[in-house]
Amino acid sequence: MLVLLLEITFLNLNSYCMVVLKLTLDLYGKSFIPTKLVELINDKILVNYLDSSNNFVSLEKPFTLGINQDLLAYEMWYVDFINKYHTMLLDFGVERIDLFINVFFHGQCNFEIFTNKMLRDLSKQNISLPISIFKLSQAEIKSLLSDYKYSDSQIKYYFEEEP
Repeated sequence: MLVLLLEITFLNLNSYCMVVLKLTLDLYGKSFIPTKLVELINDKILVNYLDSSNNFVSLEKPFTLGINQDLLAYEMWYVDFINKYHTMLLDFGVERIDLFINVFFHGQCNFEIFTNKMLRDLSKQNISLPISIFKLSQAEIKSLLSDYKYSDSQIKYYFEEEP
């Protein structure tokens, strides 16, 4: 069975909370050959993990988190990617597609993921939306941003919004 697991990351800041969402696109399949698929994808992608013996690859939008004003564009990258490559994924043996969302937060946790149009587009591709939520300290969220190569000045800017 081939699973497409999408993990999206975004940062939503206001005076009450900080939320970081991370999406990852994981593909599984009995007859799936992930190395061949990765070679044929024309878009820039980050390969988090590739295991040919277990017919698995984990992909994400490279070196970025969706942050406030860029969130819609960040989410749209995944929707466009799935729409563009859906037939190819099936041709390469993808049997199941999941859009997995990890939510990391400090303070109150309120968020909206994808617009209703994006959800409609994803639902046409038979995508599931499993969600995991993790409460983190400010230090842990700063570490997550640092792992994604955000500069100290960028991180400081995001945390200036925190009470």
